[in-house]
Amino acid sequence: MDATVGPAVALANVGASTDSAEEMKDTSAQARGGFMENTPDARFLKGIEEFNGELFFECHETLEEIWLEEHGEDRDFYQGIIQIAAAYFKWEQNVPMGTLKLMRSGLDKLAPYGFMYQGVDLNSFMETVQRHLKEVEAFTHDGGDMPNLRAPHLTRNTGNGAD
Repeated sequence: MDATVGPAVALANVGASTDSAEEMKDTSAQARGGFMENTPDARFLKGIEEFNGELFFECHETLEEIWLEEHGEDRDFYQGIIQIAAAYFKWEQNVPMGTLKLMRSGLDKLAPYGFMYQGVDLNSFMETVQRHLKEVEAFTHDGGDMPNLRAPHLTRNTGNGAD
């Protein structure tokens, strides 16, 4: 089976393949989420770059392309990042309630993926988003000046493209 295909094609080919179970396991691990080890989807890298450049709307649009194609275990991973990007976009638009809702749902989507997933350091990313969530909650509850939130960077460990 060709490991360069996405997970949907890899799954579609499972029934027709004569590969051993071990070979299929290795291939599906490489193809998971449209990624081969050390070869991430170019759109994913673009989305990370956009997020880190505080182009949150653009990041949302870029990663949504992958999310719409993904029907496996990585779907919530992409959706979590998309929702957090949208949360920071809502904050820029002075919509604190939308920010809260999207931060909460994004963190919930990312939580099952652990500290590192698809080469992304989720631990520090999520810690910062959680801190910002508390700041926005306090602001919406107590009022006062809007906190100045500086979005965390999505840091990618390029030594290994897998989790």
